[in-house]
Amino acid sequence: MRVQQARWRFWRLPLRRKALLLPALCLLCWATVCVRWLPFKRMAPFLGDSGHVAKGALTPAQLTVCQDWAWALAAVARRLPWTATCLMQALAGQVGLRRHGVPATVYLGVASSQAQGASPFDAHAWLCCDGVYVTGAHEAARFKPIAWFATRQR
Repeated sequence: MRVQQARWRFWRLPLRRKALLLPALCLLCWATVCVRWLPFKRMAPFLGDSGHVAKGALTPAQLTVCQDWAWALAAVARRLPWTATCLMQALAGQVGLRRHGVPATVYLGVASSQAQGASPFDAHAWLCCDGVYVTGAHEAARFKPIAWFATRQR
């Protein structure tokens, strides 16, 4: 019954959202390979220009693209047979938004862990477009950014 309901929901989606599902899946698979098998210094250029924040206000069309990518990445990540980490989602989102000409910034942050026996710090990555969170919004507030990467200007 659930599968049938999901099919009906898919067919009711706007075409622009349906069209993002396959690219989101491909980019999340690619980002998984990058994060798991590439050293960070080889992966960092895909994130953008280090130490820069994307400038400029979003147009209404760009804002819609950001919201649609946020939805597509979350929808695909929930259905993958592996866990798509925050860094994988931010990397995939950054590349996807770059293809649409939307300036975005990937933030990498840390938070001190006060719990007994926990690792010395927790890390998180999130993607923002002019203050609009595309990925990682639910956790971003408790992390302090230590690095950020802006979309390269063409």
